[in-house]
Amino acid sequence: MDDFLINLLAGLVGAALVFVVQKIYRVVTERSSPYTGTWYDAIYDEQGNVIKNDILEIRQRGDTLYGKIYRTTPPEQRHRKWNFNGRLRGSQFFAIFWSSTADIPSYGCWYLSQTEDDKFVGYYLSLQKTIGEDPNKFVEILKPTKLSLERKRTSS
Repeated sequence: MDDFLINLLAGLVGAALVFVVQKIYRVVTERSSPYTGTWYDAIYDEQGNVIKNDILEIRQRGDTLYGKIYRTTPPEQRHRKWNFNGRLRGSQFFAIFWSSTADIPSYGCWYLSQTEDDKFVGYYLSLQKTIGEDPNKFVEILKPTKLSLERKRTSS
């Protein structure tokens, strides 16, 4: 019986050690990945004026980019937050995003092309419902909105 307990304890310690080493490896590789970090977006209206800004905390694992989005402007929307998950394919970055809270039904996707090391440009799409003449009838509109994403590096 003593051998059984020793083997069980050794197995549990070994499993815990592997778990901790995997976590440390994941954190180290994420932090050293080229796209991990703080990025800033600009959302434009049809005339090309910036109407919204967000901060994106991006984490990279292989070709997967994921993280959180925090609205900074307009000020009345600073409480808004989203999660996102996407992929890099060459110079293309496509992702889905969804609100962190159920009370803000905001979700969609984006398709961006890398134009510089620290810059992507493209569009995000969200399904918008509008009420027509008949209040019981909704019209769904898939509206592309211009978006740029940029990392501003500080010089050391």
